Amino acid sequence: MISVAIVKSNGGEADRLVAAFGLPADAQFAASRRSPEKYRQRLVARALTRRLLTEAGGAPADAWTLGTDADAGRPFAQGPSGRLAVSTAHSRELVAAIVADGSAAGIDVEGHLPGRDVVALAATAFGPAERALVAADGAAAFYRIWTLREALAKAGGGGFAAVVDGRDRIAALVGGRVAVAGLSYDVAHAVHAAGFSVALALPSGGGVPPLDAVLRHALDRF
Repeated sequence: MISVAIVKSNGGEADRLVAAFGLPADAQFAASRRSPEKYRQRLVARALTRRLLTEAGGAPADAWTLGTDADAGRPFAQGPSGRLAVSTAHSRELVAAIVADGSAAGIDVEGHLPGRDVVALAATAFGPAERALVAADGAAAFYRIWTLREALAKAGGGGFAAVVDGRDRIAALVGGRVAVAGLSYDVAHAVHAAGFSVALALPSGGGVPPLDAVLRHALDRF
């Protein structure tokens, strides 16, 4: 089971999500109140996750407890049907979430910024082959590689350090599958017409459906 959704944090759908699925208070959200935009993004991301759990997890939102894996730092949801992997992302006004069977899932979204020095950014974060791709293809390659690296880091539990470790990850991508630290992941990337890149990553195996189709369906609904 994989469920993905994307919403605008400043739209009417987001207001309805927050009203319907509420928000359990915690320190993370209290701290983010210093930034109204960040607080809103987290608020909508939590509500969107709870909606996906209700729809795909087969139990009311209040039946699920959100937590973080002690070993790898990956978020998860524990409920009546067991444990599900969850991941969220936000960039500017866009918020995205994924809920999936298994122990890990990663999602990322990034708005394309005109005039950004993507070659310089790639030089500080990507591997040699990935830097060459950005030098040749510019922003399109940068945002594809960046969001895929982010999604992989979330699925693998490596955190931001894995995004900017200077090792080639996406350059080795073959047929929607990539190996990281001896483990295999299925990945997908797409660009929304509004100028956002969205990427997914899940551990390979276990009947993972084609992630390209899953991602396209989410973008079509959005």
